[in-house]
Amino acid sequence: MTLSNSSATDFSILRLGGTTSSFPALKRNSTGIDVRLADDSAYAPLNASSLLGTGAITAWNTTAIPAGGTTGTGYRFSSTSNFGVFFGSGAPTLSAAKGSLYLRSDGTGTTDRMYVNTDGSTGWAAVTTASDIGEVEDKAVA
Repeated sequence: MTLSNSSATDFSILRLGGTTSSFPALKRNSTGIDVRLADDSAYAPLNASSLLGTGAITAWNTTAIPAGGTTGTGYRFSSTSNFGVFFGSGAPTLSAAKGSLYLRSDGTGTTDRMYVNTDGSTGWAAVTTASDIGEVEDKAVA
């Protein structure tokens, strides 16, 4: 099945159920597909129980790295609100679920590259990382 315009020269968007922002659509983007609102005003959410692929999965590729992170912007898991992996520059200031991770784009030392949420709000603790692979020690697991 091929979808095309009336001239059979192009195809841009497949609207599902309507033409307003209340409906989703699939939009051709060069060789890729975007999930958009049917009026093409913004991206629409995509929910899936699994994602399979042989290449990289990219999220928020049109979003600049935010200072302190942005609640809800990252990889989120499960039905727990804002549980996942978030990103930003500078120390985290966003609110996230306890146990969530924050990856810092501008960390330069062993205690400012990654953080874990400690309280289910804006409390974050730095995770100590090695500066290079030469500093990692082999340790037996008890």
